[in-house]
Amino acid sequence: MVSDFRGEQENPDEVVLRFEGMLKRGTVEFFDTDSFEFLAEYYYDKAEYDKALSVCNYGLEQHPYAPMLMLEKARLLTILEDYENAMDCIDELCTFQPHDTEILLTKASILMDAGELLEAIEVYKSLINLVNNKDEVYYYIGSAYQEMEQYAAAAEYYKMAIEANIQHEDALYELAYCLEKTDRLEQSIAFYEQFIDKDPYSAEAWYNLGTVYAKIYEFEKAVEAYDYAVTINEDFSAAHFSMGHAYMNLERFAEAKKAYEMTLTTEKPTATVYCHLAASLERLERFPEAVRNYHKSIALNPNQDDAWYGIGSCLETQERWFEAVHFYQKALHINPNNEAYWFAKARCEYETGNILASNEAYEQAVHCNPEIPIIWVRWILMQFHEDNIQKAAEIAIEAIEDNPEAEDLYYLAAVFLLMDGKFSSAVVYLEQALMLNYEQHEMIYDFFPRLETQKAIYKLIEQFR
Repeated sequence: MVSDFRGEQENPDEVVLRFEGMLKRGTVEFFDTDSFEFLAEYYYDKAEYDKALSVCNYGLEQHPYAPMLMLEKARLLTILEDYENAMDCIDELCTFQPHDTEILLTKASILMDAGELLEAIEVYKSLINLVNNKDEVYYYIGSAYQEMEQYAAAAEYYKMAIEANIQHEDALYELAYCLEKTDRLEQSIAFYEQFIDKDPYSAEAWYNLGTVYAKIYEFEKAVEAYDYAVTINEDFSAAHFSMGHAYMNLERFAEAKKAYEMTLTTEKPTATVYCHLAASLERLERFPEAVRNYHKSIALNPNQDDAWYGIGSCLETQERWFEAVHFYQKALHINPNNEAYWFAKARCEYETGNILASNEAYEQAVHCNPEIPIIWVRWILMQFHEDNIQKAAEIAIEAIEDNPEAEDLYYLAAVFLLMDGKFSSAVVYLEQALMLNYEQHEMIYDFFPRLETQKAIYKLIEQFR
């Protein structure tokens, strides 16, 4: 508020110096209300909230009926989480100005911060017929309902905010979130289409429509909507970025790369964008470029674990196992609870001949997430290749406990129990495997090359046809 200062004898700097001098000397000097308001905002902007509050207190001692100072005091007390005294200030103001919209908005904001959401909603509702910018009030009511996890009610108020102001970007974004939480995403398509009919040049509406399509896996339609968004606003970085994701899901990696590159030209480069650009290059098998961009990501954020992982992935694809292990370990140091990182490390450790480390990595991977059958399958097969038949059977049986619908695990359990001479147990797992997916049974023959054994297994399987 420097520009609003109106002191005839003092400029803003002199006001600050005089106030600071007064505090040091422990004296009291007179300031007009404009000066106190300026000082309160000055310290607020510097995040010196206690000092700003002192300004308000001094000001109210000299000007007891200064409503702007009382209002500023309420806001500062809210920042300092002294909600009770903040509400006392507002109640005192409401005694004299019960219908002042700024006071009522502040009251509702304090109630929101204090967690008194229902009371805040009531205050906001009382403001609807008092304010011109009804869209903001509807938005705040929606925010309160969303905070209470009443997403359907929140969505209705966000819609009202959009109807009152078709350009309300925050309401558009939050509406998409609430509709997703209430499993009404597909229903929201009609709403966005109606919105676009009214304002076909709303880049935000096209973007949100694209986001809805992406969340229901309609990636072609998502790309089309994002394309409209960036055609309207070519600097819409979020739309370029989301278009890149949609293209990645469509396995159109060259187009994904272009979308991520456009993101970098429309916003300040971030570690996340460089990482996604690198991933698109990796899928295009342009490994040197991919690694360079992963390194750019790490340069901006050394804790970008998926960038470390991405470098490892590039190296693994090129069968540079030892180097890949190093980068997977870097990713795990940052995020030790990611099963994909442990799985990757397990594969590469095995390729280097480090069987013990590979086993440990597989154990960690299934500990992080035991419900990914492919990790169990690869671990079981590793045991088989190392002639640990009994261990392979034990792991398969353990895996079934967490993945009761994974037929491959039942077949593998049956195979290795048969190899281990445990015929009756093998039959139990074979029967369950055949019930889950009879067609998959031919995989068993790969483990028993001898024709006589295959015939015996065939007869056994035929009993369960």
